[in-house]
Amino acid sequence: MTVNPFLSIAGFGMITTGLLAMILWWRRSKVEWKYFLMGAIVWVAAILVKAVMDLTVTTILVEALNDFGIAIYLIIIGVYIGLRTGLLESGFSYFAALIRLRNIGWNEAFAFGIGFGGVEAIVLGLQNISLLVFYFNPSLVELLPEAMQKQLSMPTIIVLAPVLERVFTLAVHILTTLLAIYSAITGKFKYLMASIFYKTLLDGIVPALPYLFDITTVQGMYLAEAPIAAIGVTSFLIIRSLEKSIGDFKGCTHTRPSTPLK
Repeated sequence: MTVNPFLSIAGFGMITTGLLAMILWWRRSKVEWKYFLMGAIVWVAAILVKAVMDLTVTTILVEALNDFGIAIYLIIIGVYIGLRTGLLESGFSYFAALIRLRNIGWNEAFAFGIGFGGVEAIVLGLQNISLLVFYFNPSLVELLPEAMQKQLSMPTIIVLAPVLERVFTLAVHILTTLLAIYSAITGKFKYLMASIFYKTLLDGIVPALPYLFDITTVQGMYLAEAPIAAIGVTSFLIIRSLEKSIGDFKGCTHTRPSTPLK
């Protein structure tokens, strides 16, 4: 079996997506880089908790669901994965705003969201590039599941799919962090609930996509990205609407402000 080394182009594209988003927003808004960094740190914190859960709760749940049909399995796992992401990622963003970001405005909150989603794109891009190890050591391919082996030999045209996924997912991260931060600043809990729901929706559908589409084919891979693209485009439209409706929400704090980020 031949591993296509040009698939690593996707990894470089994902890294570029994360870095370029930060640079472009910094040049446009002139915000301090600490807000991008804060978003990245909160993402890392949420991922670390997820990793611990995958080694404990997730493993137990998957084993318990082995005796059920695929439909029930996907529904329960989808709800679990979705809620886990929504509660952790939106929740951590909310508490970060309560503790350190109570006096920021739209531009800073936007930068926080880019930092959050941008570092994810960079990490996943590096992970994608690391697959080159299978090109230089073909014998390792046999250790992988059959579906992943097929993906490593797919045509180069597929590289655009994961890059587009990062673009659309970045829009979701920006929207949901904006909602969570706005909720913390104003005390309007409904915005946190909306943030949690939206992230639950995005990650909740992911487990079902490999069963709905044959992601070992070019057509199947791009079709699998369609739901994510729809959610991403909707996120962008909601962001534009929020920008017009709430504008720069600095000064909206409903209680005494906390110490600003140093």
